[in-house]
Amino acid sequence: MRLGRIGILLAALAIAASGLVVFLTDDRERHQTPAATASETADWLAALAQAPVDGLGRPREAWELSLPEDHAPHPQARSEAWLLTAHLQDEAGSFAAVQFALLRIGLMAPDKPPSGAGWEGREIYRGHVVLLDSAGHRAMAEERIRRGMPGVAGLDPNGPALRLDDWAIAFGTDGGQWQLRAGAGDASAELALIPLHPANSADAAEAPFRGYGFSRMQAEGTLNLGGQAQGLSGTAWFEHLWGDLPLPDGGPIASDRLILHLDDGSDLSVTRSRRADGRGSATVEAFIAGAGADAGAIGTDAAEMEPLRHWQGRHANWPVAWTLRLDDLLLAVTPVAEDQEHDFIAPVWSGLVRAEGQRGGRRITATGTLQLTGYADP
Repeated sequence: MRLGRIGILLAALAIAASGLVVFLTDDRERHQTPAATASETADWLAALAQAPVDGLGRPREAWELSLPEDHAPHPQARSEAWLLTAHLQDEAGSFAAVQFALLRIGLMAPDKPPSGAGWEGREIYRGHVVLLDSAGHRAMAEERIRRGMPGVAGLDPNGPALRLDDWAIAFGTDGGQWQLRAGAGDASAELALIPLHPANSADAAEAPFRGYGFSRMQAEGTLNLGGQAQGLSGTAWFEHLWGDLPLPDGGPIASDRLILHLDDGSDLSVTRSRRADGRGSATVEAFIAGAGADAGAIGTDAAEMEPLRHWQGRHANWPVAWTLRLDDLLLAVTPVAEDQEHDFIAPVWSGLVRAEGQRGGRRITATGTLQLTGYADP
């Protein structure tokens, strides 16, 4: 399914790229990085990601989605991002969530001959995992940065899969089952995923990158906390973009992103873009898809997203509750837990939310993910 607007596929950017910091001399994890260097490394990354590199850049040729081949990295692309976010419940009805995000930055063309040096960084991978156990009110997160190399980060040579250390996502073929394995701290998650609808692919003529997404996937698996495993089931959203991607915090524009699975079978993505300095008015773009229905964008004249309540975290006063109006849809969006702020190099608030309201005069509910960037003090 082709989309007329590509802006609704930018989910992977806002959260996958947030806080990316690159180490060209080692593979240390974020918690080993001095806090004083965060702004310097973030600025350096923005320059690195935007600098021209011979043989890398935006796709210019005509493109048609081909799966499972397009699940894999596209080494000619300057940057690339994958995002999976799952909205789940355990057997007792308590909510839980799993987020997995991966960003790749190319440093040189894949066909460039080796220089002969002992170590040569051709690409860098940054990933993070966020796990929420709402029954215990625990939000756990971990961030990793690695250079691309077989067995460490990138494409798994044993099959259509991506890995970052022991984190891995394996893609199914011909609509088959996917597998996700990821962890944060003493918690880990394993999910089996099956796409419920065909992929939505972006119109290549509208932007300097390519992409596709599955708006609704069936998700089942376990969340393991300190040796205790709890069964989970629910829905998931997946996106993959590659090309010349605009990185968050690399310019004057910041974004808020809302992904919702509605109980009427519809799937909703809303992106609220604004100036990072707080001036001017925000713009809202939305995309909605339903079971058996064509995907469609909702214009800015019919979309409003306004903050209802803020929560003061360690790094920012985050707008964690919102009112959303889209045509005949009116929703109040609230967090399952307010403290879902994560101490990545560039702090983010990213977590599970619930929504209640009306659509065409009928009551409707939803679960989803809210991603906030660009609020933390410099």
